[in-house]
Amino acid sequence: MAVVTWNPSDKSAGITLSNGNLTAVSTATPGGVRATQPYSGSGKYYWETTASGWSGNTATGIASASAVLTTVGATPTQAALVYVSGNIWVNNANSGSTLGARGTADTIGIALDVAAGRVWFRVAPSGNWNGSGTANPATNTGGISVSALSGAVYQLFCAGPVVNSCTLNAAGAFSGTVPSGFVPAGDATAARQFAVSVVT
Repeated sequence: MAVVTWNPSDKSAGITLSNGNLTAVSTATPGGVRATQPYSGSGKYYWETTASGWSGNTATGIASASAVLTTVGATPTQAALVYVSGNIWVNNANSGSTLGARGTADTIGIALDVAAGRVWFRVAPSGNWNGSGTANPATNTGGISVSALSGAVYQLFCAGPVVNSCTLNAAGAFSGTVPSGFVPAGDATAARQFAVSVVT
């Protein structure tokens, strides 16, 4: 299984990468970075991201290739993100779901059902999915629709105008349990199994 990392060829100038491209660090310039693996067609995937701090427009989640990396934090068009407030926004609209205010070094678990077009966020290892006691990706309950996002989606980190970092873990050894029926997001790296759509 290949390693899914932040993509050095798909980031804004406000982001630097380290730790084998697994850690993205923002500068005082707003910016963002997508990961290397597109997800489209089908599949159920889980991964985690850990931020060094939560402030400004720091957010993590998913975005399509058409999301504008320099502005996606402030205007999350073509993205589904959880912010420092814990609020989850999809395609520049507040979903109404929240995880509650985020703290330093929080790890966020993300479950994506590509075919169903739904996403779940939690504070790992065992927080409530999408802030609800009944939401559960294993039973396709309480997911937030991301059908408004066009084409393939990618893991995303964005921040600004602050200095924060975010480490991506798509391979395993997660802090939380992978939901039943889902696999580590790195398992999708056999990309030949999926229809890949990339907008440039």
